[in-house]
Amino acid sequence: EATIYEELQMLQGHFVPELKLAGIMDGMEMVLVTEFTGSDLCNKHLDASDRDKIRGALSAIHDLGVLHGDIRPDNITARLDGQDSRSFL
Repeated sequence: EATIYEELQMLQGHFVPELKLAGIMDGMEMVLVTEFTGSDLCNKHLDASDRDKIRGALSAIHDLGVLHGDIRPDNITARLDGQDSRSFL
């Protein structure tokens, strides 16, 4: 997963959480720490604008040649507070 974050470095903080720390020991990932990006989308109603933001994030990831492969409400977080409204995959 840390390798994918490297590939998505230019999107960190915009469409994917910013990677804060990746702990690797003996070639195995031990810990991955990212910024807090809000709550997941389980039990949330999304309007058309929110859905467009999610599609935009997914499109940006795909444009870099990365396939998410596990899109579901609990793998998408969003800040829907109006001022800094962003979606993260």
